[in-house]
Amino acid sequence: MNQIDKKEAKKTILLLGTHGQDNWGDEILLETFLKSLGSQNQYLINSYNPDQTLKRFSSDFDGDYDIQVFHTTKEILKLPLRIWKSDIVFFAGGSILKELYASYGRWAYSTLFMILGIVSFANLIARKTIVTSNIGVGPVKTKFGKFLVKLILSQVNVISLRDEASKEIVLDSGISEKRVIVVPDIVFIRDAKSFGINTPMEDNRLANIASNKATLRIGLNLNKDIAKPEMWPSLLENVSKSLNRLKIEMKGKGVSIEIVGIPMQIGFNNHHDLLILEQFSQNNPNLNIKVECPDTSVSLAKLIRSCDFIIAERLHTIIIATVLNTPSIPLMYDPKVESLVKYLGLDDFSINVNQPFTPEQLDRKIALLQKYFVETKQHIQEQYIKLNTLDKNYFDQLKNKLGL
Repeated sequence: MNQIDKKEAKKTILLLGTHGQDNWGDEILLETFLKSLGSQNQYLINSYNPDQTLKRFSSDFDGDYDIQVFHTTKEILKLPLRIWKSDIVFFAGGSILKELYASYGRWAYSTLFMILGIVSFANLIARKTIVTSNIGVGPVKTKFGKFLVKLILSQVNVISLRDEASKEIVLDSGISEKRVIVVPDIVFIRDAKSFGINTPMEDNRLANIASNKATLRIGLNLNKDIAKPEMWPSLLENVSKSLNRLKIEMKGKGVSIEIVGIPMQIGFNNHHDLLILEQFSQNNPNLNIKVECPDTSVSLAKLIRSCDFIIAERLHTIIIATVLNTPSIPLMYDPKVESLVKYLGLDDFSINVNQPFTPEQLDRKIALLQKYFVETKQHIQEQYIKLNTLDKNYFDQLKNKLGL
Protein backbone atom coordinates (compact mmCIF):
# COMPACT_ATOMS: atom_id res chain seq x y z
CA MET A 1 0.00 0.00 0.00
CA ASN A 2 1.18 3.51 -0.78
CA GLN A 3 1.34 6.18 1.89
CA ILE A 4 -1.68 8.51 1.93
CA ASP A 5 -1.09 10.69 4.95
CA LYS A 6 1.20 10.34 7.92
CA LYS A 7 1.31 13.88 9.27
CA GLU A 8 -0.01 12.97 12.71
CA ALA A 9 -1.09 9.98 14.71
CA LYS A 10 -4.48 11.25 15.84
CA LYS A 11 -7.25 11.37 13.25
CA THR A 12 -10.95 12.11 13.24
CA ILE A 13 -12.62 9.10 11.63
CA LEU A 14 -16.22 9.05 10.42
CA LEU A 15 -17.07 5.38 10.95
CA LEU A 16 -20.11 4.42 8.88
CA GLY A 17 -22.16 1.23 9.04
CA THR A 18 -25.58 -0.19 9.87
CA HIS A 19 -25.24 0.33 13.61
CA GLY A 20 -28.07 0.51 16.14
CA GLN A 21 -30.39 -1.93 14.34
CA ASP A 22 -30.31 -4.57 17.11
CA ASN A 23 -28.15 -6.76 14.87
CA TRP A 24 -25.22 -8.39 16.65
CA GLY A 25 -23.31 -8.84 13.42
CA ASP A 26 -23.24 -5.08 12.83
CA GLU A 27 -22.50 -4.28 16.46
CA ILE A 28 -19.58 -6.70 16.62
CA LEU A 29 -18.23 -5.25 13.37
CA LEU A 30 -18.24 -1.80 14.98
CA GLU A 31 -16.66 -3.13 18.15
CA THR A 32 -13.95 -4.93 16.14
CA PHE A 33 -13.10 -1.96 13.93
CA LEU A 34 -12.77 0.30 16.97
CA LYS A 35 -10.48 -2.19 18.70
CA SER A 36 -8.41 -2.53 15.53
CA LEU A 37 -8.14 1.18 14.70
CA GLY A 38 -7.22 2.08 18.28
CA SER A 39 -8.25 4.47 21.05
CA GLN A 40 -5.87 7.24 19.97
CA ASN A 41 -8.36 8.54 17.39
CA GLN A 42 -11.60 10.50 17.58
CA TYR A 43 -14.64 8.69 16.14
CA LEU A 44 -17.90 9.96 14.71
CA ILE A 45 -20.30 7.01 14.46
CA ASN A 46 -23.77 6.77 12.94
CA SER A 47 -26.48 4.74 14.64
CA TYR A 48 -30.22 4.19 14.42
CA ASN A 49 -30.19 4.17 18.23
CA PRO A 50 -27.44 6.57 19.39
CA ASP A 51 -28.22 6.27 23.12
CA GLN A 52 -27.94 2.48 22.97
CA THR A 53 -24.72 2.59 20.95
CA LEU A 54 -23.09 5.17 23.21
CA LYS A 55 -24.16 3.29 26.33
CA ARG A 56 -22.63 0.06 25.02
CA PHE A 57 -19.28 1.64 24.37
CA SER A 58 -19.17 3.60 27.59
CA SER A 59 -20.10 0.71 29.89
CA ASP A 60 -19.11 -2.54 28.14
CA PHE A 61 -16.08 -1.53 26.06
CA ASP A 62 -12.49 -1.73 27.23
CA GLY A 63 -10.36 1.37 26.73
CA ASP A 64 -10.89 5.12 26.78
CA TYR A 65 -12.37 5.98 23.38
CA ASP A 66 -13.35 9.44 22.13
CA ILE A 67 -16.70 8.65 20.51
CA GLN A 68 -19.55 10.84 19.28
CA VAL A 69 -22.67 9.07 18.06
CA PHE A 70 -25.31 10.64 15.81
CA HIS A 71 -28.63 9.39 14.44
CA THR A 72 -28.37 7.86 10.97
CA THR A 73 -31.61 9.31 9.58
CA LYS A 74 -32.76 12.04 11.97
CA GLU A 75 -29.44 13.88 11.66
CA ILE A 76 -28.85 13.15 7.98
CA LEU A 77 -28.74 16.87 7.14
CA LYS A 78 -25.73 17.25 9.45
CA LEU A 79 -23.81 14.45 7.75
CA PRO A 80 -22.02 16.78 5.25
CA LEU A 81 -20.67 18.81 8.19
CA ARG A 82 -19.42 15.65 9.90
CA ILE A 83 -17.76 14.56 6.68
CA TRP A 84 -16.13 17.99 6.45
CA LYS A 85 -14.80 17.73 10.02
CA SER A 86 -13.37 14.24 9.49
CA ASP A 87 -9.98 13.21 8.20
CA ILE A 88 -11.16 9.81 6.99
CA VAL A 89 -14.56 8.55 5.84
CA PHE A 90 -14.45 4.87 6.77
CA PHE A 91 -17.09 2.35 5.69
CA ALA A 92 -16.66 -0.33 8.33
CA GLY A 93 -17.44 -3.75 6.90
CA GLY A 94 -20.80 -5.33 6.24
CA SER A 95 -22.77 -5.82 3.03
CA ILE A 96 -22.97 -2.16 2.10
CA LEU A 97 -23.04 -2.29 -1.70
CA LYS A 98 -26.07 -4.34 -2.69
CA GLU A 99 -29.44 -4.39 -4.35
CA LEU A 100 -32.08 -5.00 -1.70
CA TYR A 101 -34.19 -8.16 -1.73
CA ALA A 102 -37.94 -7.69 -2.22
CA SER A 103 -38.45 -8.86 1.38
CA TYR A 104 -36.89 -5.59 2.61
CA GLY A 105 -39.89 -3.67 1.27
CA ARG A 106 -37.71 -0.88 -0.17
CA TRP A 107 -36.49 0.18 -3.62
CA ALA A 108 -33.74 -2.19 -4.76
CA TYR A 109 -31.25 0.65 -5.36
CA SER A 110 -31.94 2.77 -2.28
CA THR A 111 -28.79 1.72 -0.38
CA LEU A 112 -26.55 2.19 -3.43
CA PHE A 113 -27.90 5.71 -4.05
CA MET A 114 -27.45 6.67 -0.41
CA ILE A 115 -23.81 5.57 -0.39
CA LEU A 116 -23.18 7.22 -3.76
CA GLY A 117 -24.32 10.54 -2.31
CA ILE A 118 -22.06 10.21 0.73
CA VAL A 119 -19.01 9.16 -1.27
CA SER A 120 -19.49 11.82 -3.95
CA PHE A 121 -19.72 14.62 -1.38
CA ALA A 122 -16.71 13.30 0.56
CA ASN A 123 -14.62 13.01 -2.60
CA LEU A 124 -15.68 15.88 -4.86
CA ILE A 125 -16.46 18.58 -2.31
CA ALA A 126 -14.85 17.72 1.04
CA ARG A 127 -11.79 16.04 -0.54
CA LYS A 128 -11.50 13.38 2.18
CA THR A 129 -9.73 10.04 2.24
CA ILE A 130 -12.39 7.35 1.73
CA VAL A 131 -11.97 3.74 2.85
CA THR A 132 -14.24 0.76 2.27
CA SER A 133 -12.75 -1.88 4.53
CA ASN A 134 -13.59 -5.62 4.57
CA ILE A 135 -16.91 -4.91 2.90
CA GLY A 136 -19.24 -7.27 1.09
CA VAL A 137 -20.64 -6.45 -2.34
CA GLY A 138 -23.77 -8.13 -3.57
CA PRO A 139 -26.22 -9.18 -4.55
CA VAL A 140 -25.84 -6.81 -7.52
CA LYS A 141 -27.44 -8.47 -10.53
CA THR A 142 -28.51 -5.61 -12.82
CA LYS A 143 -26.44 -3.47 -15.16
CA PHE A 144 -27.72 -0.35 -13.43
CA GLY A 145 -26.69 -1.70 -10.03
CA LYS A 146 -23.20 -2.46 -11.29
CA PHE A 147 -23.03 1.02 -12.83
CA LEU A 148 -23.77 2.50 -9.39
CA VAL A 149 -21.11 0.28 -7.80
CA LYS A 150 -18.58 1.63 -10.31
CA LEU A 151 -19.58 5.25 -9.62
CA ILE A 152 -19.10 4.67 -5.89
CA LEU A 153 -15.84 2.71 -5.86
CA SER A 154 -14.13 4.83 -8.52
CA GLN A 155 -14.08 7.61 -5.88
CA VAL A 156 -12.71 5.46 -3.03
CA ASN A 157 -9.04 5.49 -1.94
CA VAL A 158 -8.93 2.03 -0.36
CA ILE A 159 -11.11 -0.84 -1.59
CA SER A 160 -10.86 -4.00 0.47
CA LEU A 161 -13.45 -6.75 0.01
CA ARG A 162 -14.20 -9.68 2.27
CA ASP A 163 -14.58 -12.39 -0.37
CA GLU A 164 -13.90 -13.37 -3.99
CA ALA A 165 -17.60 -13.21 -4.92
CA SER A 166 -17.59 -9.49 -4.02
CA LYS A 167 -14.45 -9.02 -6.09
CA GLU A 168 -16.10 -10.60 -9.14
CA ILE A 169 -18.97 -8.12 -8.94
CA VAL A 170 -16.60 -5.17 -8.50
CA LEU A 171 -14.43 -6.19 -11.44
CA ASP A 172 -17.54 -6.81 -13.55
CA SER A 173 -18.69 -3.28 -12.74
CA GLY A 174 -15.53 -1.93 -14.37
CA ILE A 175 -13.15 -1.29 -11.44
CA SER A 176 -9.51 -2.20 -12.14
CA GLU A 177 -8.24 -5.30 -10.35
CA LYS A 178 -5.13 -3.35 -9.31
CA ARG A 179 -7.29 -1.20 -7.03
CA VAL A 180 -8.89 -4.12 -5.17
CA ILE A 181 -7.65 -6.23 -2.27
CA VAL A 182 -9.52 -9.23 -0.86
CA VAL A 183 -9.21 -9.85 2.88
CA PRO A 184 -11.45 -11.84 5.24
CA ASP A 185 -14.28 -10.35 7.27
CA ILE A 186 -12.68 -8.23 9.99
CA VAL A 187 -14.24 -10.31 12.80
CA PHE A 188 -11.67 -13.02 11.99
CA ILE A 189 -9.10 -10.69 13.58
CA ARG A 190 -10.70 -11.49 16.96
CA ASP A 191 -9.87 -14.37 19.28
CA ALA A 192 -11.72 -16.10 22.09
CA LYS A 193 -10.06 -13.93 24.73
CA SER A 194 -11.34 -10.76 23.05
CA PHE A 195 -14.86 -12.14 23.63
CA GLY A 196 -14.16 -12.70 27.32
CA ILE A 197 -13.48 -16.43 26.98
CA ASN A 198 -10.24 -17.31 28.73
CA THR A 199 -10.51 -21.05 29.34
CA PRO A 200 -10.54 -23.80 26.70
CA MET A 201 -13.65 -25.97 26.54
CA GLU A 202 -13.70 -29.73 26.45
CA ASP A 203 -13.55 -30.79 22.81
CA ASN A 204 -14.55 -34.42 23.26
CA ARG A 205 -18.19 -34.12 24.28
CA LEU A 206 -19.44 -35.76 21.09
CA ALA A 207 -16.92 -38.57 21.55
CA ASN A 208 -18.75 -39.40 24.79
CA ILE A 209 -22.04 -40.06 23.01
CA ALA A 210 -21.12 -43.69 22.37
CA SER A 211 -20.87 -44.24 26.11
CA ASN A 212 -24.31 -42.69 26.68
CA LYS A 213 -22.94 -40.03 29.00
CA ALA A 214 -23.41 -36.92 26.93
CA THR A 215 -25.97 -34.24 26.27
CA LEU A 216 -25.78 -32.91 22.73
CA ARG A 217 -26.21 -29.12 22.68
CA ILE A 218 -27.12 -27.58 19.31
CA GLY A 219 -27.31 -23.88 18.50
CA LEU A 220 -29.93 -22.76 15.97
CA ASN A 221 -29.96 -19.45 14.10
CA LEU A 222 -32.65 -18.54 11.56
CA ASN A 223 -33.02 -15.46 9.35
CA LYS A 224 -36.13 -14.87 7.20
CA ASP A 225 -34.45 -12.50 4.71
CA ILE A 226 -33.39 -15.17 2.20
CA ALA A 227 -32.75 -14.52 -1.49
CA LYS A 228 -35.81 -16.58 -2.51
CA PRO A 229 -38.58 -15.90 0.04
CA GLU A 230 -40.79 -18.59 -1.49
CA MET A 231 -38.40 -21.20 -0.06
CA TRP A 232 -38.86 -20.02 3.53
CA PRO A 233 -41.81 -22.28 4.55
CA SER A 234 -40.03 -25.41 3.32
CA LEU A 235 -36.82 -24.32 5.07
CA LEU A 236 -38.65 -24.21 8.41
CA GLU A 237 -40.38 -27.52 7.75
CA ASN A 238 -37.16 -29.29 6.79
CA VAL A 239 -35.22 -28.01 9.80
CA SER A 240 -38.09 -29.03 12.07
CA LYS A 241 -38.34 -32.57 10.67
CA SER A 242 -34.59 -33.10 10.77
CA LEU A 243 -34.21 -31.94 14.38
CA ASN A 244 -37.17 -34.02 15.52
CA ARG A 245 -35.69 -37.11 13.89
CA LEU A 246 -32.31 -36.38 15.44
CA LYS A 247 -33.91 -36.10 18.86
CA ILE A 248 -35.59 -39.50 18.45
CA GLU A 249 -32.38 -41.07 17.14
CA MET A 250 -30.27 -39.73 20.00
CA LYS A 251 -32.88 -40.73 22.57
CA GLY A 252 -32.52 -44.30 21.33
CA LYS A 253 -28.82 -44.04 22.15
CA GLY A 254 -29.54 -42.66 25.61
CA VAL A 255 -28.44 -39.16 24.62
CA SER A 256 -30.50 -36.07 25.42
CA ILE A 257 -30.57 -33.06 23.13
CA GLU A 258 -30.65 -29.39 24.06
CA ILE A 259 -31.50 -26.92 21.31
CA VAL A 260 -30.75 -23.27 21.98
CA GLY A 261 -32.03 -20.47 19.74
CA ILE A 262 -29.36 -17.90 18.91
CA PRO A 263 -30.90 -14.69 17.53
CA MET A 264 -28.43 -12.32 15.85
CA GLN A 265 -31.04 -9.61 15.21
CA ILE A 266 -33.32 -9.01 18.18
CA GLY A 267 -35.41 -6.07 16.98
CA PHE A 268 -35.68 -3.23 14.46
CA ASN A 269 -37.82 -5.03 11.85
CA ASN A 270 -41.05 -7.01 12.05
CA HIS A 271 -39.47 -10.40 11.30
CA HIS A 272 -36.24 -10.29 13.27
CA ASP A 273 -34.42 -13.44 14.39
CA LEU A 274 -35.73 -13.41 17.94
CA LEU A 275 -39.33 -13.36 16.75
CA ILE A 276 -38.69 -16.05 14.13
CA LEU A 277 -37.00 -18.36 16.65
CA GLU A 278 -39.75 -17.85 19.23
CA GLN A 279 -42.38 -18.73 16.62
CA PHE A 280 -40.36 -21.75 15.51
CA SER A 281 -40.11 -22.88 19.12
CA GLN A 282 -43.86 -22.50 19.66
CA ASN A 283 -44.60 -24.45 16.48
CA ASN A 284 -42.25 -27.26 17.56
CA PRO A 285 -43.00 -27.89 21.24
CA ASN A 286 -41.46 -31.38 21.10
CA LEU A 287 -38.04 -29.84 20.50
CA ASN A 288 -38.11 -27.81 23.76
CA ILE A 289 -36.06 -25.03 22.19
CA LYS A 290 -34.70 -22.48 24.63
CA VAL A 291 -34.40 -19.13 22.87
CA GLU A 292 -31.74 -16.92 24.40
CA CYS A 293 -31.42 -13.14 24.04
CA PRO A 294 -27.80 -12.08 24.62
CA ASP A 295 -27.36 -8.51 25.82
CA THR A 296 -23.60 -8.19 25.16
CA SER A 297 -21.18 -9.53 22.57
CA VAL A 298 -19.52 -11.49 25.36
CA SER A 299 -22.76 -13.25 26.33
CA LEU A 300 -23.44 -13.99 22.65
CA ALA A 301 -19.98 -15.51 22.21
CA LYS A 302 -20.32 -17.60 25.37
CA LEU A 303 -23.70 -18.85 24.15
CA ILE A 304 -22.23 -19.96 20.82
CA ARG A 305 -19.20 -21.49 22.54
CA SER A 306 -21.48 -23.52 24.83
CA CYS A 307 -22.85 -25.44 21.83
CA ASP A 308 -21.36 -28.64 20.41
CA PHE A 309 -22.22 -27.30 16.97
CA ILE A 310 -24.57 -24.77 15.39
CA ILE A 311 -27.01 -24.78 12.48
CA ALA A 312 -26.98 -21.20 11.25
CA GLU A 313 -27.90 -18.81 8.45
CA ARG A 314 -26.36 -15.55 9.60
CA LEU A 315 -22.84 -14.78 8.39
CA HIS A 316 -21.46 -13.55 11.71
CA THR A 317 -22.97 -16.43 13.67
CA ILE A 318 -20.80 -18.74 11.58
CA ILE A 319 -17.77 -16.43 11.77
CA ILE A 320 -17.92 -16.08 15.56
CA ALA A 321 -18.41 -19.84 15.89
CA THR A 322 -15.28 -20.35 13.78
CA VAL A 323 -13.28 -17.93 15.92
CA LEU A 324 -14.41 -19.96 18.97
CA ASN A 325 -13.76 -23.32 17.25
CA THR A 326 -17.42 -24.36 17.31
CA PRO A 327 -18.34 -26.31 14.12
CA SER A 328 -21.16 -25.06 11.91
CA ILE A 329 -23.73 -26.42 9.51
CA PRO A 330 -24.26 -23.31 7.36
CA LEU A 331 -27.67 -22.68 5.80
CA MET A 332 -26.57 -20.61 2.82
CA TYR A 333 -29.22 -17.94 2.27
CA ASP A 334 -27.28 -15.46 0.12
CA PRO A 335 -23.93 -15.07 -1.73
CA LYS A 336 -21.99 -13.79 1.28
CA VAL A 337 -22.60 -17.00 3.23
CA GLU A 338 -21.77 -19.09 0.15
CA SER A 339 -18.44 -17.25 -0.09
CA LEU A 340 -17.77 -17.81 3.61
CA VAL A 341 -18.45 -21.53 3.22
CA LYS A 342 -15.85 -21.69 0.44
CA TYR A 343 -13.37 -19.69 2.56
CA LEU A 344 -13.78 -22.15 5.42
CA GLY A 345 -13.97 -25.30 3.32
CA LEU A 346 -17.35 -26.28 4.79
CA ASP A 347 -19.05 -27.29 1.53
CA ASP A 348 -19.67 -30.85 2.77
CA PHE A 349 -21.64 -29.54 5.77
CA SER A 350 -23.64 -26.75 4.13
CA ILE A 351 -27.05 -26.52 2.46
CA ASN A 352 -28.26 -23.91 -0.04
CA VAL A 353 -31.68 -22.97 1.33
CA ASN A 354 -32.63 -21.05 -1.82
CA GLN A 355 -32.86 -24.39 -3.61
CA PRO A 356 -35.22 -27.28 -2.84
CA PHE A 357 -33.77 -29.65 -0.26
CA THR A 358 -35.09 -32.43 1.93
CA PRO A 359 -34.92 -33.10 5.68
CA GLU A 360 -32.85 -36.19 4.81
CA GLN A 361 -30.15 -33.94 3.33
CA LEU A 362 -29.86 -32.04 6.59
CA ASP A 363 -29.89 -35.37 8.46
CA ARG A 364 -26.85 -36.46 6.45
CA LYS A 365 -25.01 -33.19 7.11
CA ILE A 366 -25.51 -33.57 10.86
CA ALA A 367 -24.48 -37.23 10.77
CA LEU A 368 -21.35 -36.36 8.77
CA LEU A 369 -20.38 -33.68 11.26
CA GLN A 370 -20.85 -36.08 14.16
CA LYS A 371 -18.70 -38.68 12.41
CA TYR A 372 -15.86 -36.28 11.65
CA PHE A 373 -16.32 -33.92 14.59
CA VAL A 374 -12.72 -33.91 15.85
CA GLU A 375 -11.30 -33.60 12.34
CA THR A 376 -13.70 -30.77 11.55
CA LYS A 377 -12.68 -28.82 14.65
CA GLN A 378 -9.05 -29.19 13.66
CA HIS A 379 -9.84 -28.05 10.11
CA ILE A 380 -11.75 -24.91 11.11
CA GLN A 381 -9.03 -24.04 13.63
CA GLU A 382 -6.44 -24.17 10.85
CA GLN A 383 -8.64 -22.05 8.56
CA TYR A 384 -9.24 -19.53 11.34
CA ILE A 385 -5.49 -19.12 11.96
CA LYS A 386 -4.94 -18.37 8.26
CA LEU A 387 -7.76 -15.83 8.10
CA ASN A 388 -6.75 -14.22 11.40
CA THR A 389 -3.19 -13.74 10.10
CA LEU A 390 -4.44 -12.22 6.83
CA ASP A 391 -6.61 -9.72 8.70
CA LYS A 392 -3.83 -8.73 11.10
CA ASN A 393 -1.34 -8.15 8.28
CA TYR A 394 -3.88 -6.17 6.27
CA PHE A 395 -4.83 -3.94 9.18
CA ASP A 396 -1.20 -3.20 10.03
CA GLN A 397 -0.69 -2.05 6.43
CA LEU A 398 -3.95 -0.10 6.39
CA LYS A 399 -3.14 1.84 9.56
CA ASN A 400 0.32 2.63 8.21
CA LYS A 401 -1.20 3.86 4.96
CA LEU A 402 -3.70 6.07 6.78
CA GLY A 403 -1.10 7.40 9.23
CA LEU A 404 -2.81 5.90 12.28
